Amino acid sequence: MAKKKQNAQRQLQNRVLRNIIWFATAAFVIKLITQFNIQGGAWLGADGENYVQGVNGLIKDGLFSKENHLLMWPAGYPLLMLIIAKIHLSATLAVTAFLQSALYSFSVYYFAKELIKTKLARFSPWIAFLLLFNPTLSLSSLAIGYESAIASGHLLIAALWLKWRHKNAESSGRQEILLSSLAAGFMVFMQPRLITTILIFVLIWFFTATNKKVTLASIAIGMLIVIIFPLGLMERNKQANGLNSISTNLGYTMNIGYGDTATGGYTNGAKGVPCAVTAKDPAGIDNQKVGCVLSWAAAHPTKTLGLFVKKAFYFWSPWSGPVANGTMARNPWLKVNPVSNIAKSKDGFAFIYGSVGKVVGWIWLLLGMAFFGVGGVCLWKLGGTEKLLGIAMGSGVLVQMLISMATIGDHRFRLPTMPYSLVLQLAGLLFLLRKLPARQN
Repeated sequence: MAKKKQNAQRQLQNRVLRNIIWFATAAFVIKLITQFNIQGGAWLGADGENYVQGVNGLIKDGLFSKENHLLMWPAGYPLLMLIIAKIHLSATLAVTAFLQSALYSFSVYYFAKELIKTKLARFSPWIAFLLLFNPTLSLSSLAIGYESAIASGHLLIAALWLKWRHKNAESSGRQEILLSSLAAGFMVFMQPRLITTILIFVLIWFFTATNKKVTLASIAIGMLIVIIFPLGLMERNKQANGLNSISTNLGYTMNIGYGDTATGGYTNGAKGVPCAVTAKDPAGIDNQKVGCVLSWAAAHPTKTLGLFVKKAFYFWSPWSGPVANGTMARNPWLKVNPVSNIAKSKDGFAFIYGSVGKVVGWIWLLLGMAFFGVGGVCLWKLGGTEKLLGIAMGSGVLVQMLISMATIGDHRFRLPTMPYSLVLQLAGLLFLLRKLPARQN
């Protein structure tokens, strides 16, 4: 009887896995066809020109190029593009988009494959479908920008953690930790602030390990691997510009999100906080601006708290419409988004950006936040691996929201951890539809 049950379960898992493979392959083929219809083989993301100029500086002047865009923004993404440029210069953007799309499809497949061994097994094809065919998240892999690659990295780390959890309880997880560290290193290389989400998984990995001594040694080695990547960026900038800095845009970004006339987001005419800058080098100027903004925030606690709340809502805001706030104007989805198309006419614009559009936008925003919260609670009550996964994913998203609240409200900050928020939102929806029980079996 037990053997018959195991065979039935194995057949179910194989069927689910085939569906996941089919979804991943279909999504990749569709994006490949789409790519052939894009001029140059890729779209430019929000900072696309900055990355292109950074790559051009590296091609022209070498690794220690003094190109300003390599200092203003972290140089990791342009450096990775440089490797592609060395192989095929004229197809750099197209190959970058192709690799990002392939990586994203694989990461979703790998993550969903590991979910088959959890209590979310029968929903793993739904999760894979949502991640693969979410217009904004999936099409972003065809845009020049770090967001899609980091979203893929988050899925890979979660999948490797799940793989370790499914092994023998005494497993040290050396292989999974090493691979996770490499993925995390490349993520931090492209965007250093994402180390915060990575540290959450590190803590969960350690505290849930049976053999903590061996696991701690593996994690220590893994973290050294991760740290090498941003240290490499600092060394490059030191050799190129004499500055011990990864990037110099924090002060500029924070200054947009604070001040007497600030709304906390990008779409306003605010001038930020008046700062008396005396430093001459970019790193010094950036540090002084950060200090200036923090001093203003401390001196205006009520205004700062109000801006924090607004930035939190901006983080969850829709990609378009009157409630949207952020730097996703180049979101590929907006090219075919019905809301954007309706707003192109005079009457359509008045409708979308009028009272009805605002109500719908706020309902969409609040429902997204509600589903996220319900999904987190649901996974918590399932206990075991599902509880820990929910904590890791939910905390990872919330940490990025807190960073957005501390700097500038921008829905683009949501994109790198969007796979996590989508999984939790789907879990919340399934629970409300009585498909997913929020209790331990």
